[in-house]
Amino acid sequence: FADLKRDISFAENSIRVLERASRSIMESFRKKIEQKTEENFFRLHWKKKGQTYKAVSINTDYTVSPVHSMGYDAISILSGGEREILALSFSTALYKISGFDSGIAVDRPFANVSGPPLKMIAEMFSKISDQRQVVLLLTPEDYGSDVRAALEQDLSTRLTLELLEDEKEVRFKES
Repeated sequence: FADLKRDISFAENSIRVLERASRSIMESFRKKIEQKTEENFFRLHWKKKGQTYKAVSINTDYTVSPVHSMGYDAISILSGGEREILALSFSTALYKISGFDSGIAVDRPFANVSGPPLKMIAEMFSKISDQRQVVLLLTPEDYGSDVRAALEQDLSTRLTLELLEDEKEVRFKES
């Protein structure tokens, strides 16, 4: 009985040590991802750090939010372009820190973006495509001249979806 009690105590202590180590490792990774996300966000953002946003925060549940220069969570005031930059900043940070290298697929990344940010985000996708496969799903309206100019030089394949007359089938057509 004494041996069993000692083994149980050893197992319980081991579990506590492993849980602390696991939490410490997870926190370390979260902080690294937060730091890289913030670095990416301010490198890609057209507004200077400190004027509108002062940081990017990632909570323990991995909720990502920019921190306004006045100190509050500013996720609700982001424009479409800023949301796109935040999402890409987080995704690329996650890939970099985790070492998990995969492609990126984005449906209509320019749908809520206009003006100078449109060109900047298109150029960002072009740069990202040097490191990994990028699949962008765009409507003809999304693929305007600014986007086309930024993406054309790095484009490997452009496919158009064509709905057939019977509306039961969609075909890919290289364009």
